[in-house]
Amino acid sequence: LVLALLGTLTWLTGRYEVGRAQQALERDVQDAAADIRSALNRNVQDLQALYSGNDAIWAERAQRLLREHREMVRIERRDAKLSLLEAADSAYRAPAFSAHARSNSEVETSNACAEATRSSAPGYANSYFVPQADGLGLELVDQCLLVFVQGQPAGVVVATYAAQALLSE
Repeated sequence: LVLALLGTLTWLTGRYEVGRAQQALERDVQDAAADIRSALNRNVQDLQALYSGNDAIWAERAQRLLREHREMVRIERRDAKLSLLEAADSAYRAPAFSAHARSNSEVETSNACAEATRSSAPGYANSYFVPQADGLGLELVDQCLLVFVQGQPAGVVVATYAAQALLSE
């Protein structure tokens, strides 16, 4: 009887420790998600500031933003129909879409922009993998947001982030 009680007590202690470890893990995951969410939200204002009404300096501003935010690999300026008007790639890595066309991930980008249009808030695509010329690849996430100039819709801006860089920042 004593051995049975000792065995049960040991098993219950083990279950309790596993439960505590699981709670700590869940708390850490929630904290990491909140940190990533707040970092992406801070970038929204910078991305909206790219549209000053002066299209001539958009590329220069986009390059500066890419230098300041290494987690971004590409910024695109698109019209209301999501047609690409202009794009800037990070100088810190090879262009993300050099080995495979950007059109392979258009569905994810379109979904993110549809979400942004419905909610009037930034929309996020599911992550997707893009093979690179060196045989490796990148896991990417698109952030789409509507841009207004003087209260009128001016199109969308799509920022593409390297998922690994988001997690390590």
